[in-house]
Amino acid sequence: MAEAPKIHNLYRCYDANGALLYIGVSWTAPTRFRQHSAGSRWWADVATISLERCKNRRQAETAERAAIQRERPLHNKIHATAAPVEVDEDPGLADWQVIGAARNPAGLWDVDVLPPGGTPEMGACNIAASTVAEATAEALQGCARLLASEQAREAEQSG
Repeated sequence: MAEAPKIHNLYRCYDANGALLYIGVSWTAPTRFRQHSAGSRWWADVATISLERCKNRRQAETAERAAIQRERPLHNKIHATAAPVEVDEDPGLADWQVIGAARNPAGLWDVDVLPPGGTPEMGACNIAASTVAEATAEALQGCARLLASEQAREAEQSG
């Protein structure tokens, strides 16, 4: 039985007066909200949450970055100080999925991704980027280039 596709959500948290407190993305919104309730001081002020469905993680992260820069929520730190940036979504990468991203001991990003179809898992390490969104974008592009060159090499050897 095939696994159900993950639903990626862009969410906005508002206080009782309608002030925008926070913008985030998650494919497990209830879990993310529990994390906020346990570790975010502003969570006690949340009265309303809106959810916007996105077709994939990359679209959600792109929308999140633009929304934070445009709407300036009170408690977002990542993307809040950057100048707004237009990001073109590459349709060739739209179905790729980021399955993990973390800073390594050197302060650089290690990112694990899955290409369409789910195999093989690929990774990109030691990416110099200021945000996880920038690191994942670079990782996706690098992995796509690597996969394309491997496929071209295989085609050349078989033909």
